[in-house]
Amino acid sequence: MDTVFPQGQRREDLRVRDPDEPGWEAIVEIKGYTRGAQVNHLARIRRWASRYATDHGRAPDALWHVVNHFRTTDPSARPVVLPDDDALVDLVAEGGVLIDTRDLFTAARDVQAGTVAADVRKLLCGARGRWNHSEPPVADAGSHSPS
Repeated sequence: MDTVFPQGQRREDLRVRDPDEPGWEAIVEIKGYTRGAQVNHLARIRRWASRYATDHGRAPDALWHVVNHFRTTDPSARPVVLPDDDALVDLVAEGGVLIDTRDLFTAARDVQAGTVAADVRKLLCGARGRWNHSEPPVADAGSHSPS
């Protein structure tokens, strides 16, 4: 979105739409860290949701916080991103999900290889809380519909 909004009026990094659900839109904030992810950065995506609501007269359908933490460490040696689920309560309340880039990579690889049984796009669009491609969705990851 940096090419859409001028300096000083920035918004989230990306907007994602689902071609199967006209009008559905997620806002996406992507962060890379050489150390662990920061809980206080979850507020940024929530701030972008507020701006989105002001701009569009409605809340976005989903908030995705994509995190590449400990990016200088081998992915197989990295700990879980923000392991305390209590830190995600406010994000979840606003329709948000925390996505580890390792899970996103694995999902993309599995889709390309044709080894995924579930519709990954649908699972991502409906996810709340913590998204983990290698495990079944835990919280409210059923089908979605525009608000």
